[in-house]
Amino acid sequence: MAEAASAQHDAALRKVALVLLAVFWSITKRVLGAAALMLLSARASEYCRARLREPGRPKTCVIVVLGDFGRSPRMQQHALAIADAGLDVVVVAHGGSDPPRRVRENPSIAVLPLRAFVVPGWLPTLVALPFKAASQAASLLFTIGVRAPHADTILLQNPPAIPTLAVATLVCALRGSRLVIDWHNFGYTVLRVSMLARRGQPTSGRLGAGGRLLIGVAEAFERICCRGATAHLCVSEAMARELRDNWRVRATVLYDRPSAAFSPLDLKSRHLVLCRLQRDLLARVHPPLPDELGGCLADGRSIATEIVGSPAQVALRADRPAIVLTGTSWGADEDYSILLNALLELDAFPRKCADGSERPRVLVLVTGKGPMRAQFEAHVLTLCFKYVHIGTAWLAADDYPAVLACADVGVCLHESTSQLDLPMKVVDLFGAGVPVCALEYGCISELVREGQTGELFSDAAGLALKLDLLLEGFPARSEQLDAMRTHVAEWRALGWEETWREVAAPVVLGRGHGQR
Repeated sequence: MAEAASAQHDAALRKVALVLLAVFWSITKRVLGAAALMLLSARASEYCRARLREPGRPKTCVIVVLGDFGRSPRMQQHALAIADAGLDVVVVAHGGSDPPRRVRENPSIAVLPLRAFVVPGWLPTLVALPFKAASQAASLLFTIGVRAPHADTILLQNPPAIPTLAVATLVCALRGSRLVIDWHNFGYTVLRVSMLARRGQPTSGRLGAGGRLLIGVAEAFERICCRGATAHLCVSEAMARELRDNWRVRATVLYDRPSAAFSPLDLKSRHLVLCRLQRDLLARVHPPLPDELGGCLADGRSIATEIVGSPAQVALRADRPAIVLTGTSWGADEDYSILLNALLELDAFPRKCADGSERPRVLVLVTGKGPMRAQFEAHVLTLCFKYVHIGTAWLAADDYPAVLACADVGVCLHESTSQLDLPMKVVDLFGAGVPVCALEYGCISELVREGQTGELFSDAAGLALKLDLLLEGFPARSEQLDAMRTHVAEWRALGWEETWREVAAPVVLGRGHGQR
């Protein structure tokens, strides 16, 4: 009886999903039809303007990010590199966080904001997602097709795939533009995890029949629409193999590299950064640091540095805590219970090590903002620590690289929804000269070389042991960290700018493009 009832329930869900998809397609056809007429009109007027275009006028690249451009570092770096190559850049994206100053103040980069569509939280997912996609499609079509100038190339961030792939393909067909897709992940896998999170289920959970049908439709949409692109970039070799073997798409691998903004700091610069930002960084720390560490700005000392000697010079404090930093967007693809459980285990280790030295205090700073931050902060307040201190902070785009460079160790809890993408936060930490402990999955070894640029772990106990190993002897001596910093420095020797010119420029700009 139970199996029959379950089968009837699944059949009913499939019928509801099909009805919703039919309604969505009906709305989408009307939106696309109206937009096509609008774009044809715009195309005719652009043709006339193109005939009168001034000789030598720069080409234009439109970058499409259906998200917060201020929190899309890879697309920001694309924009800077394309502008440096002599093109005008128009970024079509949602507002939110401010991008770094070097992006905001670049005269060749303009931003056209998209109007956000807020889905009421009480709507069922199978109802909310199609109507959100239709609204986004209309906004994208109008912005890319009418408000934005004619683009020689449209560079599209994927995911999200719906509706950006279809809209960008249509605009490129009508305007005669090249379409380049930059694959950061697969949209249908991100959608699956977000649907599970909305139901309060873990990433390993199972969706119902209606949800599985929607994910199947999303995957089919992504597979079909990506075929209209002129060229493809992706973030890892594993992703390139998946695209080649199972999607019949040939993508060029463009590994993320740190921009010039991410670099190690000398002691004087670290001291100035910590003195300027220390109050903000420690405002939400639990439990509070001892007064001699947390309240020492008045006498010219920060939590990690101090002024000594005559003539005065900056030195590291002998009693400084180890600063462990992790950045997050507070999404469903990061399980911060792993970090908290690891820190509880680390705090419970004996204070004295086998060699008689004392384990250091550990200050863990979690940066970023997102939907799960308040829940995390409330949970932290219920935990009891003696030598571990945890705090959250939101950093301005221009302060973030400097604070990273003040860390001793980084932690990455990113678990790819597809097992094929690589976390940008690790690249940022490497750029700042900081070794990383990263959660082990799929292709993470393409970025983190275990025992050289960092360590890998699979659970809370593993993270606790790795942190304890790396911080052995800290702060008096830290052979493990020093050796890893040397390997990180070798890794960061090749920056984003050189990599982009060699790998991405022929793909994004066309092989015949020459720099201005």
